[in-house]
Amino acid sequence: VSVVVPPVENPLPYFGDQEQMKQVIINLAFNALDAMPSGGTLEFELRSTDNQMLELRVRDTGPGIAPEILDRLFEPFVSSKETGLGLGLPVSRRIVEAHQGTLTAANLPAGGAEFLLSLPHTYKPSLPTSSR
Repeated sequence: VSVVVPPVENPLPYFGDQEQMKQVIINLAFNALDAMPSGGTLEFELRSTDNQMLELRVRDTGPGIAPEILDRLFEPFVSSKETGLGLGLPVSRRIVEAHQGTLTAANLPAGGAEFLLSLPHTYKPSLPTSSR
């Protein structure tokens, strides 16, 4: 598998839980690798949008997402793989939503799949309040 990570011209600030975001990105990467057992290309594209969002696109050249599960992909226990529980994507989406973002999936016209992770630059974690 070839991994393509184009350079980002300017640093893109983001303040969120680094470990949770790492978990999401690793899950997306491993899912893409699983979809390409004979090889292919895995591409990460990071950019900032005009509306103060940070976007990470994760694309692969695998067969794409099966049409019968595409609409249910983020539901627990939905998977096209023989192994695994089908919990990685639902957990990843919950993490992203807890960071005030979105995680979506689509099949690419030329084949393969793309996951789009969008997060606001202005994310501010809510601090727990003490109850006295």
